[in-house]
Amino acid sequence: LLGANLLSLCGCCWYLWTFSRLKPASRKRLSHLQLLSLAVADMGLHLGGLVYSVFQAGDHTFTKDVREGFCKPYDVIFRIFRFISVLQEMHIASTTLLQAWHHKRALPCCIKIIPLVWVLGGAL
Repeated sequence: LLGANLLSLCGCCWYLWTFSRLKPASRKRLSHLQLLSLAVADMGLHLGGLVYSVFQAGDHTFTKDVREGFCKPYDVIFRIFRFISVLQEMHIASTTLLQAWHHKRALPCCIKIIPLVWVLGGAL
């Protein structure tokens, strides 16, 4: 689990670096914005998973204070990023479906919905 989180985190960092090197006109494309949003959400998800893996690898028995002070807030943050990641993947799938069905007029609306995915993920 630790290796998978590190590998995914490296992939997200690589995409952010690649995105920063794109021409400004290319950065506004729907697919790049979706992947950027997914990479940021996955970074939060995998950073949380990495911290959790390190704590689990130590085989520590946590006291009640540590569980309530660290683990509960961490669990909430981890779930938020997981929901955002899943919703972003659903957004990518739905826009791919719209493109396959040649609904070109709906695609500009999809760009405007990307921030809504973050709001919905935080609200769930």
